[in-house]
Amino acid sequence: MEKKNKTIVIGLDGATWDILQYWIDRETLPNLKKIMKGGVHGTLKSVIPPVTSPAWKCYSTSKNPGKLGVYWWANFDRKKSRLILPSSHSFKSKDLWDYLGEEGKKSAVINMPTTYPPKPIDGVMVSGFGAPIQEKNEEASFTYPRGLKKEIEEKYGYQTTISNPRGYEKDKLGARVRNLIEQRFHLAKELLESGEYDFINVTIFYINSLQHFFGTDEVVKKAWSKIDEHIGEFLEKDVRIVIISDHGTASIKRSIAINNWLLEQGYLSLKRDFGDCIKKIEDEIGNLLGIGEKQIPGKSTKIKYAPGILLSYLIPNTLSDNWIGLMGDIPTSMIDLKINWQKSLAVGLGQGPIYLNTDKLGDDYKAFREKMIKDLKNLRDPKTKDLIFDEVFRKKELYKGDYIEDAPDIILLPKKGYEIHGGITDRIFHKKRIGWTTGNHPDGILLVYGPGIRRGVKINGADILDIAPTILHMMDVPIPKDMDGRVLTEIFEGKSELAEKKVQYRVSDEKGRIKNRIHRLKEMRKI
Repeated sequence: MEKKNKTIVIGLDGATWDILQYWIDRETLPNLKKIMKGGVHGTLKSVIPPVTSPAWKCYSTSKNPGKLGVYWWANFDRKKSRLILPSSHSFKSKDLWDYLGEEGKKSAVINMPTTYPPKPIDGVMVSGFGAPIQEKNEEASFTYPRGLKKEIEEKYGYQTTISNPRGYEKDKLGARVRNLIEQRFHLAKELLESGEYDFINVTIFYINSLQHFFGTDEVVKKAWSKIDEHIGEFLEKDVRIVIISDHGTASIKRSIAINNWLLEQGYLSLKRDFGDCIKKIEDEIGNLLGIGEKQIPGKSTKIKYAPGILLSYLIPNTLSDNWIGLMGDIPTSMIDLKINWQKSLAVGLGQGPIYLNTDKLGDDYKAFREKMIKDLKNLRDPKTKDLIFDEVFRKKELYKGDYIEDAPDIILLPKKGYEIHGGITDRIFHKKRIGWTTGNHPDGILLVYGPGIRRGVKINGADILDIAPTILHMMDVPIPKDMDGRVLTEIFEGKSELAEKKVQYRVSDEKGRIKNRIHRLKEMRKI
């Protein structure tokens, strides 16, 4: 019988083969190359829209957003005409480490976005991006247990967040990101070597920020080299390695301000004159920053916030108590300033969600939705003459679950090279997003390496929802029947125990959990 190996998941936010393969082929990332040759690799499909929130939670729960109740960095509440900003409590499901804990297996979860405030688990949790830079409540902590916070701050200088990353010169920002990478991996390595933990999940978030700002620049390459170096430290340990990304990355050549299109169609109404609205927002941005101009990382020129500038330059860098700070293209408070929902038929958020005013549309809802879908499918860039969107989805084409009524009615998936903005600008189409060179894409990465895993094999058809059930199977834990993903049996070596053992399922309620536990203890002859 094979030894029950520990498992480590390394989450690389925004990782894509389009960038990594080039450097792997040129020996820049030797450890990733070794894993590809000695394990399984392939493309990992994300959720739509492919965004950090809720994608990481979709991974850890194996549930689509319709079962979680979160669809983006923020949900739009049609009834109250406001944005709902999610915390860890917003996601209506257990995570895979909860199921591991029920089977007596301890977990260490480090730096995964959308895990603040940290929930108690059998093990330790260090919240990731979304935790505040400085907690106002002295009793609050970004760690569970609470005392771990002081320990890792003193030992590693641990920080969850970079305050105002856009305020850094390029090389200094790169150095800060590499320092955060070091902190995460040092902590993960220490916890693994302690022997206490069966499962470790460490996420590297700010590599995605570097890619957004600088694409494939040398500063991004250095950060990836640092990640590769630390991945190499786990290769010789008694551990199975699973490397995933929440979504991929693609270059931005053109962008569309979706709310400007809605304005042009007469579907969106503002609370004041459009020009006055833009000026007011820019004034508030200046007040928020304490200055009237902002320097782009790595650039010597400065951009003034004059009427008509692309407001999406500012993605808020300050974090509220339980929010990520990425809500499209403008700070949250600006939405109420701008949108007259009672007079609007639709509003768009960044990266694809569109909410329809169901109360106002009434019986005309379906006809209006279908007309908008048709118009968006046929929408072309006036400069390039290209179609803008690969797909225009109805919500029931993507989501299922108890919370689907809260989902956006239409979800846009742009073609490669296009980015969707949720802000209000002076026109519909723009050359590119100011300060960004890459945006999100559904094609992420997957690599699996270790005992019982096939070698040098590329697989197809893996989905981000498949990772949690696959890990539970590898760790001999029954899979809840309400998970949406499947076990990736094609990654297992032919005669290995992983391949030969039957996939076990369990019901998700408490009585079912107890019944399953008793049955498994009997199987192991412990009772």
